[in-house]
Amino acid sequence: MTEPEWRVRVGREGDRAQLAGFACADSTFDWSVEVERFIRTQLLNWALAPGAAEDEPRVLLVSERRSNELVGLAAHERVFLAVTGAERLAATKLQVVAVSSAWQGRRFASGQRASDVVMSAAMTDITARTPPRDARVYAVVHENNAKSIALCKRHGLVHELSRAWPQYLRLVTAHRVR
Repeated sequence: MTEPEWRVRVGREGDRAQLAGFACADSTFDWSVEVERFIRTQLLNWALAPGAAEDEPRVLLVSERRSNELVGLAAHERVFLAVTGAERLAATKLQVVAVSSAWQGRRFASGQRASDVVMSAAMTDITARTPPRDARVYAVVHENNAKSIALCKRHGLVHELSRAWPQYLRLVTAHRVR
C-alpha cells in the first residue's frame, strides 16, 4: 500500500509560528478574514487552554508529504447543543476547517481535492475518538460562503439547525446510532 500524498498530525505548541503566518482569507469578505485571524491568533490558545481538556479540543494539520507545506487545518471539540428548554444533545463542533490560499481549489495528483482531504481528516479523527463521541457533527458557516457550505454537504453536514446568528448557518450531520 502506498502512502497518501499528505500527512495529518495533531497541532501542538510548537506550531504557533507556522499558524501565525497561515493565509486562507479572501480579504473582500469579513467572515473569511475573521477565520484567518482566529487561526493566526487564537486557535492554539483555544485548543491548549488548561480548562479546555474536558471538551477534548483537537487541532489537525494537513501537510503535503514531499514538501511539508501546510495544506490546511481542522479543529473540533465535544459540545452539547441546546435544543428546547433544558434538553441538550451531544455533538462534535467543527471549530474551523481551512485550506491555505495556496491550496484553495487545488487537487492532489490522486485527484482528491485538498479541501476534501482536510475535511476527511477531521471527520475520520472524530469517528476514531476513544471513547466514541456522539455521531452528530456540526459547523457554523456564513450563509454566503458557498464553498464551505458545499464542502460540509459533501461530508454529510446536510441538515440546517435553527440559526443562532442571522447570517450564519448551523449545518449538522444526520443522527447515526453507533
